[in-house]
Amino acid sequence: MPERHLGRRDREKREDLAIIIPAFGAVLLMPLLINLFVIRERIFGVPLEVAYLFGVWLLLVGGAVGLVFWLPDTGSTAGSTEEEVGSKTPSELA
Repeated sequence: MPERHLGRRDREKREDLAIIIPAFGAVLLMPLLINLFVIRERIFGVPLEVAYLFGVWLLLVGGAVGLVFWLPDTGSTAGSTEEEVGSKTPSELA
């Protein structure tokens, strides 16, 4: 597969998009929203607030996995690949 050389702007886009998932999770897990689900209802025997928390967790994990596959690969941050690092001795890396 051909290597893609991404510029600084593409890298910044990727980092900016990676901030969305934890920010979205923080909003969904705020006590104000969680308290909306504190009622005496059950879904398949599970209290609604527990189902909500588990659903948010699944959404965050799924979003992170989707983000990893959807966003382009920017390569390593140090400018070297694993093969280059693996072939060097510790004194060459320092």
